[in-house]
Amino acid sequence: MQQNGIQILTVDQVYKKILSLNANFGNVKRHFTCAALDSQDAYVYCGTKTGDIFEVNIEKAIYKRVGPVKRLFSLGVSIVRLLPNGDLIVGTGEGKLARISIQNMNVLSESELMGNVTSVSFTGDYTHFFAGTSQSNIYWVNSTTLTP
Repeated sequence: MQQNGIQILTVDQVYKKILSLNANFGNVKRHFTCAALDSQDAYVYCGTKTGDIFEVNIEKAIYKRVGPVKRLFSLGVSIVRLLPNGDLIVGTGEGKLARISIQNMNVLSESELMGNVTSVSFTGDYTHFFAGTSQSNIYWVNSTTLTP
């Protein structure tokens, strides 16, 4: 991941080379801050300083869609993580946590924490997670309702 774009690297094990391909965003310019790869290695979800999330097809190196729909997160997206069902858990610079539906990129639930969300670590069954903030707070959060 580059700051102003996405570079997809593949390893050719036969010839022992690393091949790179820049993702095509057309004339859209963004500064990317974080990324999360889906379980099938087909898509990567990239958060931006602008406050939106790009879904990028890895095989074709093009972006498919942008979310959340009709909304930007103020102070940018600082962390993106995926749940087993494909939904996204997003942490923002203003201290918001949001769960975004993978089907339509709409916000399903949201909560607010004290400080910029800097880390998210799921439990083994993905029902809860720890969220760390820039103000040294650690929250225990329900993955469905986002209740801290």
